Amino acid sequence: MRIAVVEDEQNTLEGIIRLIAKLDDRYQVVGKAENGQDGYTLIRELRPDLVITDIMMPILSGIDMLNRLHAEGCLHKAVVLTGYSEFEYAKKALQLGVRDYLEKPITSDDLKAVLEKIDHELICERLGGLPHFPPVAQTEHLIRQTVLREDLDPALLSSHMVHANGFLPDRAVQLLQFYSRNDFIQMEQIIKDKEPAILVSGSKFVFALPSDHSIHLLLQTESDELDLDGIAVHILNNEMARIPSVVASRTQIANLSGLKNGLSQLKRLRRWSISNIQSTTMNQEAVSKAGIRQLQYPEHLDNRMVLAVAASSEEEILRVLADWVAFLLERCYPPHQIIDATIRLVSGLLGQYAANPDHDLAVSDQPDWLQAIRNAQTKYEFIEAVNLGASSVRTIKVQRNKAYSLAVLKALQLIHAGYQEGIHLEEIADRLHITPEYLSSLFTKEVGQTYSSYMKEYRIQKAKELLSRSGMKTFEIAQSVGYPDAKYFSRVFREASGLSPGEYRRLHPGK
Repeated sequence: MRIAVVEDEQNTLEGIIRLIAKLDDRYQVVGKAENGQDGYTLIRELRPDLVITDIMMPILSGIDMLNRLHAEGCLHKAVVLTGYSEFEYAKKALQLGVRDYLEKPITSDDLKAVLEKIDHELICERLGGLPHFPPVAQTEHLIRQTVLREDLDPALLSSHMVHANGFLPDRAVQLLQFYSRNDFIQMEQIIKDKEPAILVSGSKFVFALPSDHSIHLLLQTESDELDLDGIAVHILNNEMARIPSVVASRTQIANLSGLKNGLSQLKRLRRWSISNIQSTTMNQEAVSKAGIRQLQYPEHLDNRMVLAVAASSEEEILRVLADWVAFLLERCYPPHQIIDATIRLVSGLLGQYAANPDHDLAVSDQPDWLQAIRNAQTKYEFIEAVNLGASSVRTIKVQRNKAYSLAVLKALQLIHAGYQEGIHLEEIADRLHITPEYLSSLFTKEVGQTYSSYMKEYRIQKAKELLSRSGMKTFEIAQSVGYPDAKYFSRVFREASGLSPGEYRRLHPGK
């Protein structure tokens, strides 16, 4: 908060400035003046958030100065300084819209109370006004706005919670998160209705983030000693014993201004539950001690999947999926590597089906499977996502009139996984340990078209899907399907479809 002080008594002026500096770094004195006329000029130029002014001053009184500024549209808050003999003037100032007054001699506690009150008012105004909710609901609303909006200063939330919820601005805060995408409503109701008495002393606040499917305990005690794991065990084993999908995570932030970063940390930590980490809560200490290994892509399972799809063996496909999950969860691997590897496997499976028109399961028909894997936040969601695909596999009806060799099947899989980066025939041949000439001949013979023709056709098909189903711009779609030059992409697209990308989108909305 930017503050200007106008006071004709030099000692009082300097004393107020020193007090403000001691109270909080958020309060910044940006200007001072010793009479109303200089104060008027100063305030017009600096436009502070708050003006603290004496009433009786030479040249121009405090009230006259404020009236003149108000008439010119200055929107600052104002607090007047008054002695006992000037009390009637102070009441008049309040009637003119001044927010408060301070009696001389000014104490640190009185000044602190007034500044906190004004600061809180400014927070509400910068937010466009907090809704007329009860205080607890107001705080929860402000937390959600701070998390979702980029234009809000986290310090505003800190100021609000200090003023409205009894937190201290410069003391560490513990964060305990409970997350469940499928059972969020039930979880929220349990914690808010049965909010456990978990603190002997200190401050506590419970808030939910529905968009993130998470609910949080915000805890601040006089001591940093707080058994968050014990609290989590109590809540999970008692209040939420019937909700197996819940994952608890914890972290600590230096102060309330770091809440947004703390929530981001919790989001990253909870994903470690996909890994085989044995801990009540996902936290940095547990991750550090878990013995994390780098995942080496299990080619043996990938090859089994290729052969299972080639043989149209539903039973073997399901066995490979089950073995895949068991392999990934056997040790502690980074969650993003688990997700990436699974997307690679599933993309290959779908790609093989997409390459064969006689198969009912295709990439374009199964976007939910890949998206569910990509969005998995917990082990529960990851397993559920893999099982989603398994259910689709069980419904596949295959009329297999065309048989591909293992080399061509692998080539198709690599094309579907790498078309965005522009994978070349030579690169695929090198991976398969055969010559490009042999692969080119085999590919044309079995697929019925050349490698380059198939690649272009596949890219155009993916572009059509994005034009119909997404709001992406044409140049973004061009890049996403492997064409860095948007003009060249548009020309290729028109040659292949007879329409420009824009015309195709207009004729195929939400296909």
